[in-house]
Amino acid sequence: TIPWELSLLSNMVHLYLDGNSLMGSLPTELGKLIFLETLVVANNSLTGTFPTELGQCSSMQTLLLNKNSFTGTIPIELARLTALEYFQVVDNELVGTLPTELGQL
Repeated sequence: TIPWELSLLSNMVHLYLDGNSLMGSLPTELGKLIFLETLVVANNSLTGTFPTELGQCSSMQTLLLNKNSFTGTIPIELARLTALEYFQVVDNELVGTLPTELGQL
């Protein structure tokens, strides 16, 4: 499980948690990390939907969520990540289409 208390580290820039067999969902509180540039939680067993609050991480450049068991759709709020350069969501259980707004980043 990823503890919500990580959001208390308000100056965090990089968070790498890949390949740790983590379970549970992404805490919505991670959206409070406005200086976060890198979030890598690939290769775990995370479930649930992507928190729309991640769209508040205005400094996000790299968002790697691949190889988990996320469900639902990719939220349109991620289009707010105007600094985003790398975005991976392969090998999840997502449905729907990619929001067209993401293609405008």
